[in-house]
Amino acid sequence: MIIMEKRYYIIFFVSLTVLLSSCADDIPSDKYLLFGESFDRIGSWLITGEIDNSEIEPGQAQGEIENNVLYLHANGCTEVNANLPLSVPALEFNEYENMTVIVEIEEFTSSPIISDDTEIKISFKNFYLNIEPINNIEGEMLIFKYANDTLSLLEESENINYTFMRTSNGNFIDINLKSEGIADCTASAELKLNAIMIYNE
Repeated sequence: MIIMEKRYYIIFFVSLTVLLSSCADDIPSDKYLLFGESFDRIGSWLITGEIDNSEIEPGQAQGEIENNVLYLHANGCTEVNANLPLSVPALEFNEYENMTVIVEIEEFTSSPIISDDTEIKISFKNFYLNIEPINNIEGEMLIFKYANDTLSLLEESENINYTFMRTSNGNFIDINLKSEGIADCTASAELKLNAIMIYNE
């Protein structure tokens, strides 16, 4: 057990798995799958959670993969980060044309506010997508279509904002959840992800 006066970090190593999925008409055939993560086994995710041991308003943030869900949760003024390097040659070397990117969110809640530092980033050569929740979410599949150097959301959502750029600084998926209060650290946040899939059509 590691103990420090104020804050320390716990690092969990969890795993990457590739699983084919076809659960909606707008999802391409499995043969076009470049990358698939449905959180069903242990592997190579790096999850870093924060603990605040302050006496007035302590908090803790951590994450795990369980029952096909990436589950991040935090309370107080803390945050947790999940990061996975992307090692897919077609993505690393820009060998893609028309793509479908799917992010399946089982649940997102944050109270009393949603932190600007809560975001889902997907990055590889000439592609950078940043998704920021702006409302609580219950069961939503985000389907992004990429063609002619532009990205669009198949069905607009009132629960997220997203930014797309044709420049990137690495090959990775990075998910950050922050619990943030208004005047103090009375706060909590939870994020459950079911899948992240990338198809080349």
